[in-house]
Amino acid sequence: MAGVKFSDAALTAYQLKIREQIDAIEDVIIPKLKGDLAVEPAFGKFPQAVQAGAKYRENYDKAWQDIQKLRNALKAIDESATTTLKNYGKAEDDNTVKQ
Repeated sequence: MAGVKFSDAALTAYQLKIREQIDAIEDVIIPKLKGDLAVEPAFGKFPQAVQAGAKYRENYDKAWQDIQKLRNALKAIDESATTTLKNYGKAEDDNTVKQ
């Protein structure tokens, strides 16, 4: 890509946004999933109550797995950005002409 230049400032800003998302997952979403949403609602005694409870548990488990996958992906992006910034800094230092 001619004309495209690496911007460590842009990558750092992106990394901060990723970290904000990780914090939101860990500080808001996971506690909510472990708290109120971990308790299956009372579906009563209507004929489909058992099926509704099973569907709730199925959806809860799927949401939990998806959130964990998202958190892991965001952490991998964060680690990759950290490595890229570290390597960029080293490459810049190595390429600097010493006078």
